Amino acid sequence: MKVKGVMGSAVLFVVMGLLISGCAGGNYGTMKAEDTGGVTLDSLVADWRNYNIYYGGSIPDHPIAILFDPKNDGKSLEVEGMRWWKAEDEKTMLDAVGRVKNVPGMIPSLKKVLGPDGSLFGYAYTQMLRLNIVVVNENTMRVSF
Repeated sequence: MKVKGVMGSAVLFVVMGLLISGCAGGNYGTMKAEDTGGVTLDSLVADWRNYNIYYGGSIPDHPIAILFDPKNDGKSLEVEGMRWWKAEDEKTMLDAVGRVKNVPGMIPSLKKVLGPDGSLFGYAYTQMLRLNIVVVNENTMRVSF
């Protein structure tokens, strides 16, 4: 009987710790579906020169996410890790978009990348439910897989 009580207490302790740490996050950004109709993937692609664009995945030929970071908004999305590449030209950007669209069995969507206060930092086109988005300072967030 004592073993069940000790195990139950240990499980409760772990669950409470996870809940508290999950609710305490003010240093993380979020992604939210872009469903307002104002911005679309097509509009981002057409306006690509006004964005710093990064694509990431296990190798450059198989991206699973594309970030669109507006150049002149005073905010910045940084990418972390060796699995991100910058799209310097339209051909590279279009190729990355096409590859993300055509990942077998996955349906990508456009998501807003938001700061902890809900302010817009950019957009992510991905089939992933979430990316790791950490606040560096009030104007910069770092994105990784």
